[in-house]
Amino acid sequence: MVKINFDAAFNRQKNESCSGLVVQNERVEVICSRTVMHENITSVFAAEAMACLQALNLGLNLGLREAEIEGDSRSVIRKLQAEEEERSDIEAYIKDSKQLS
Repeated sequence: MVKINFDAAFNRQKNESCSGLVVQNERVEVICSRTVMHENITSVFAAEAMACLQALNLGLNLGLREAEIEGDSRSVIRKLQAEEEERSDIEAYIKDSKQLS
């Protein structure tokens, strides 16, 4: 089993964020890591949602058919797991993430 961990840092003054991604195998060896900078991010929730989307994209780019995605933003993960349609400032990130997963 492969696990992809994600986290985000957010700069409110510049509306920028940075996503940190780490892919590990079942022996907890790092397979891949990536840092991605983002502009025009409006909130810390948007930064976390973008990091989650980046984690999903990384898994697909690596050709992974199955992976556990892990992050520390409970609200983003809860919105991804919900069946109802999302209506918030992170709606686009949630929709894209659901389509990828």
